[in-house]
Amino acid sequence: MSKRLLKQLPIPRRARSCARSNQPFQPGDTVVSLISDGQKEGVYEREDILQSEWDEQPGEGVRSYWTSVIPERAKKPTTPDEYLERAMTLLVDFLDKEEAQLKAFLLALFLGRKKKLIFRGELREEGTDYYLFEVEESEEMLTLPVLDPSEAELARVQQELSDEIGSLS
Repeated sequence: MSKRLLKQLPIPRRARSCARSNQPFQPGDTVVSLISDGQKEGVYEREDILQSEWDEQPGEGVRSYWTSVIPERAKKPTTPDEYLERAMTLLVDFLDKEEAQLKAFLLALFLGRKKKLIFRGELREEGTDYYLFEVEESEEMLTLPVLDPSEAELARVQQELSDEIGSLS
């Protein structure tokens, strides 16, 4: 098993609109992102501002800032193979993100139903139950904690995944 050399910091993802004008970001917009300490220790806050609204002074308490350009939106999958490829890509992206555990879990169940992942069993480690999946194509093993979301959480995350991939049927 490979040892992780980089530490993941809990930096929120970019907002969908400008923190100052509430104008939704559009592809091609230049955005200034500022990171500052949050209310809780070890938690960061992020503020995303359109460059046209930016006064070029980061202000007190800003730990880091950068500019970026809003990319063109990824084309939604249109064929079953594209849906499955997108779902697998998102699963890999979500595996190391604590806040995306439920998304990874649901994608793994979905991909198992579609025969892209093969369920190999359960494992209990340090009081936590895990499902073991094998990636059908590469024979790589994935271990995901077994989750029991509420109906409200399930509905919310299914909608988020649907927005990111398209229909999960």
